[in-house]
Amino acid sequence: MSYAVAVVAHPDFEALTRLAERVHVWLVDTPANRSRAETYWRSHPEQSINQGITTFKVRERAEPDQIVLEALGPLDLHHGEYSHNPPWDTVEVYGATPTVLLREVLQDMGVTEVSSIPGGFRATRSGASAA
Repeated sequence: MSYAVAVVAHPDFEALTRLAERVHVWLVDTPANRSRAETYWRSHPEQSINQGITTFKVRERAEPDQIVLEALGPLDLHHGEYSHNPPWDTVEVYGATPTVLLREVLQDMGVTEVSSIPGGFRATRSGASAA
């Protein structure tokens, strides 16, 4: 069984509702994203670990890859092998590119494949546990 989560580093992510209805989204907390998240929360009070939105703050002017790096630890804590069954095996990233540093961190988390998707990339690990 596959389990995907998403990280959104884009400061004004218009497709938030559609994504959050499919997977749990870790969303960078900007004014535009916060407004969309609050609208989603009001219309979806049944938020769960499998769907929904978690916002997180980063320092001002953080680069997209740094935003993703800051989200990966908490994401793995909440959706990884010690917190969710099955643990995540796919992370969809929007608003960032797979930099060398991001690829290294993801590889340390067990990711074996990184592929492009519209607006970002998908990182997949085989098996369900980190390396």
